[in-house]
Amino acid sequence: MSMRKYAASGQNVITLQANFWQAGPSLKGEGFEGITVDASPTVGPFLEVRLGRLMLGSSIYFGRHDWHFNETSETMSMRRNDFHFRLGYGFSPQVYAFAAVKWLRFYGTAPELTLYDEFDTPFTGEYQLDYGGTLAGGGLTAMMNFPDSPIFLHWMAMYLGGTVNMKTTVTEPGFASVETNDKIQDGITEIEIALGYRLESGLRFMAGYRAAFSGQVRGEESVQGIFASVGFSAGE
Repeated sequence: MSMRKYAASGQNVITLQANFWQAGPSLKGEGFEGITVDASPTVGPFLEVRLGRLMLGSSIYFGRHDWHFNETSETMSMRRNDFHFRLGYGFSPQVYAFAAVKWLRFYGTAPELTLYDEFDTPFTGEYQLDYGGTLAGGGLTAMMNFPDSPIFLHWMAMYLGGTVNMKTTVTEPGFASVETNDKIQDGITEIEIALGYRLESGLRFMAGYRAAFSGQVRGEESVQGIFASVGFSAGE
């Protein structure tokens, strides 16, 4: 049954899929010069329930990125967690508008990293970074079928804004740790576009592009890369 038919008839559809995102972050701003980040897999489950025109969805992404400090050839491993929930309504058979909430965190520790004190004197110490918070907003999503074909086009666009906290802790051997907390008003624009193929059994595959662009003054500017998923829909 097509998306148009079930949306019109009020049929319920549940979709469960596994997402893969080869995410490549880029950094900007004071304190982040000379740092490059490897693109690495970010994975997680996605669940969506459509009750007629009402849509409930959630997704989780887990991943890890290595930060390379080019000046000293040192590396810091950062972990990323991303939980997303949305509630939407279909104002047309294939296009849904939704409100969304995202909890985002990335964090890591470098036991030995070349750092600088207030006099720009280098020393080797421990560095910890913990960035995260809750963002809220909304967007549009669609899954558009090609006539008489199992191929479909999926796209999603949304904007989320809110206040996040960036905490850094520097520990120099023989001295007390120095902790800094910055409150940052952040905004993230996310887009996702993919082509999919649906089997009669309900199994489906998608491949495309996913990106998140940040509007913050410093830190992570964008995360973008190839997106793929495999899932199963019941009720279509």
